[in-house]
Amino acid sequence: MYAVSSENKEITDKDVQNVFAAAKVRSVPPEREIISVIPEEFIVDGFDGIRDPRGMIGVRLELYASMITGPKTIIHNIKRCVEKAGLQIEDMVVQPLAISSVAMNKGERDFGTILIDMGGGQTSASVMHDDQLKFSFVDPEGGDLVTKDISIILNTTLENAERVKREYGYAISEDTSDEEFFPVETIGKEEPVKVDEKYLSEIIEARLVQIFENIKRALDKVEARDLPGGIILTGGAAALPGVVDLAKEIFEINVKLYIPEQMGMRNPIYATSIGLIKYVAGLDDIYRVAKGKVQTTGKVIPLQSKTVKQPTVIEEPVYETETYADEENYEESLVGKLKRWFNNLFE
Repeated sequence: MYAVSSENKEITDKDVQNVFAAAKVRSVPPEREIISVIPEEFIVDGFDGIRDPRGMIGVRLELYASMITGPKTIIHNIKRCVEKAGLQIEDMVVQPLAISSVAMNKGERDFGTILIDMGGGQTSASVMHDDQLKFSFVDPEGGDLVTKDISIILNTTLENAERVKREYGYAISEDTSDEEFFPVETIGKEEPVKVDEKYLSEIIEARLVQIFENIKRALDKVEARDLPGGIILTGGAAALPGVVDLAKEIFEINVKLYIPEQMGMRNPIYATSIGLIKYVAGLDDIYRVAKGKVQTTGKVIPLQSKTVKQPTVIEEPVYETETYADEENYEESLVGKLKRWFNNLFE
């Protein structure tokens, strides 16, 4: 809660910034740092549901917002990596908010939908409801572990394991054949070893089932599977064939895959990048006020009072050139000048 400071009790940008600053003054564990404060609604003298209170008259201003924190070590390391790359950080955005801005429509964000981002290093599950982030869970397992499992079991390098996963991998072993073989270069053998598709699929399926089961237990704690929006899969690991069908079997609700529609980026691995751009571009003015990034408009000068400076015209010098009727006259004139020059030289 914050008391409006202006004499006429009109809420200004300064009041909004102060109520955001007051919201950040709360007990945060020393090992965590505030990433963002996302406003949900303002309350002016008991009247709630206000999105932008500026210009309203009131005595007491309150803010209902979501405060998102993260481990200081991870946040610090991310910032250092970006700065060492020669870039400057403008702001930090929570990934589920960015992806949901492109992977979900407004109805899915309002009525409730689960977003599962299957990355390389981790798999995250987020719940969007009432156009707000209500729940988030991170499983430290991702597509890289699937590649590592293939590498260990088939005794091949990580590069070969990644290639095999992309070219021959499938998420459901029952839908593959044990009579279809492909070569795999293994350590310690000169000739490639033949591996059947079913065996590879069993390796992939075991890890994916473990990831989905961990997420399912976390979602059931908040009854997220009861939401009408179902699940939206995205991320690089979600591009593996059969992942959507395997997710439907485990979660037992509707599951669909989000693929960006932009030309050259039609792969779920680009969902975060595209979502980040759209989310930041769509931030409203009240968010920028809270960040202290409001641009003040300059004084408008009437057109009649402006003095228009006339452009300076610079005239180029005109060089006179002698013209001759034909080439013979030109040669005679040149010979005559040379004769006069020699006569003057020896006089």
